[in-house]
Amino acid sequence: MIINFLLHDFKQFGDLPAIIWKKKKYSYSWLLERINYWRNEFENQKLNNGAIVALEGDFTPESIAAFLGLTANNCIIVPQINSNQQNIGEKYEIAEVQFKVSIDGLEKVKIRNQNFFPSHDLTKEIINRGTPGLILFSSGTSGKPKGAVHDFSQLLEKFKTKRKSLKILNFLLFDHWGGLNTMLHTLSNGGVVITVMDRSPDGICRMIQDYKIEVLPASPTLLNLILISGAFKDFDLSSLEIISYGTEAMPESTLNALNKLFPEVKFLQ
Repeated sequence: MIINFLLHDFKQFGDLPAIIWKKKKYSYSWLLERINYWRNEFENQKLNNGAIVALEGDFTPESIAAFLGLTANNCIIVPQINSNQQNIGEKYEIAEVQFKVSIDGLEKVKIRNQNFFPSHDLTKEIINRGTPGLILFSSGTSGKPKGAVHDFSQLLEKFKTKRKSLKILNFLLFDHWGGLNTMLHTLSNGGVVITVMDRSPDGICRMIQDYKIEVLPASPTLLNLILISGAFKDFDLSSLEIISYGTEAMPESTLNALNKLFPEVKFLQ
């Protein structure tokens, strides 16, 4: 099972903090225990071996544990965020979702049947391979939603290469590969996933200061807002080592201003 290398690492990381959510720390031991709990719970309800499962949540401790539990059970996961229900029924019909797991802001979990049946050649191919899958929808606001089907085992391969352990702010979203990539990169290296409670420029800068965040994955829009608002002046951002950006075009003027303001920070597209 491809995810075994992650679970083995979590056991080694033990009581080190894995997630900070609402100012509370959750250890790798806690995370591993919850992953195993959800693996068994999902197994009992037939969420395994190619089942197509919509996971509605965010980067909360239970959502992360459930996501990894579904991966370990070789499910095909369709991640969605609770705050965006636009075209949700159409997306689930396109993905042929069989089960929906919803996790609210209080970490309460509900599992419901959706009653679609997998018929698409791409999803059937992943089911036949016996590997976990991932279906991500485009963020376009017009036209019919478009889903991309991935063999998740291939995406997970990159996380076998070990890198520096860092404190990372998980700014990008739960239904976006950028957000999931950040989470998996952080956890596979024994870092700390720090979840976002306030997405305003002041809120982001305050979290960087309070938690000594070393990596900020962000959109050019957020970075530009931090510049325009002057929020960077009111907080200590000296812990930052890397700012990575994507999801949209970066204006050259914004990048030049950021490089001037943070000369010691490495910028990665």
